[in-house]
Amino acid sequence: MNRPGPRLVLAMARHRTGLAHAARKTLAEAVVAYDWKAARADHTTAWVSHALCREAEGLILPDLPAFLQGTHQPRSNDERLALLGVCQFANRTHAAARLCRDAFGADPAIAEDSRSGHRAPAAGYAAQVGCGRGADAAGVGAPERAHWRSQARGWLRAGLAAWGKTLDEATPAARDAVRQRLTQWRAEPDLAGLREPAELEALPPDERKNCLAFWGEVRAALLRAGGDK
Repeated sequence: MNRPGPRLVLAMARHRTGLAHAARKTLAEAVVAYDWKAARADHTTAWVSHALCREAEGLILPDLPAFLQGTHQPRSNDERLALLGVCQFANRTHAAARLCRDAFGADPAIAEDSRSGHRAPAAGYAAQVGCGRGADAAGVGAPERAHWRSQARGWLRAGLAAWGKTLDEATPAARDAVRQRLTQWRAEPDLAGLREPAELEALPPDERKNCLAFWGEVRAALLRAGGDK
């Protein structure tokens, strides 16, 4: 796991020297490179990182309180990505899913960069909202939940297609990268609602069939990459 501390300190230094745009960009880079879930903060270094991140957010994102109250919409992708950290920490899956949707809509290249891996976390947020999980997901109705589950599968399928192109390189490094990423997908708790048998039983039959077909495609890709023997 990357240590975000140095980049967070750099973001705050840039802000204090009047480089507001560079500060937001550096903060966004620090946020997306780290897992900010509270449950993962189980050692001193992680909590130091969280303290630095909260300090940087408060300094660089003046509209953060309004965003958390639902009265502010981010105006740039740097702001959207920088806000993902507090959403992760507070388990605001609905807000995080919308930030990702809007970021990808504003700049599709963010989603298309498979090696940066933005699609998989976005799919995780969407899957959790779709299954009613998250501090801000309780009020999401059934039609919107179905929409977010569909969005999660769409992002995952796009990611799988991109990793398939990586496999076409037919190099050991490409196979290793695909094995690592797809193995993570099959163990990621955030995707359990679209993967685990007990969870799938709660879905409509057609949707359950769609999910099973997708994970079959993931297994096929892993076999092609030399994994899951």
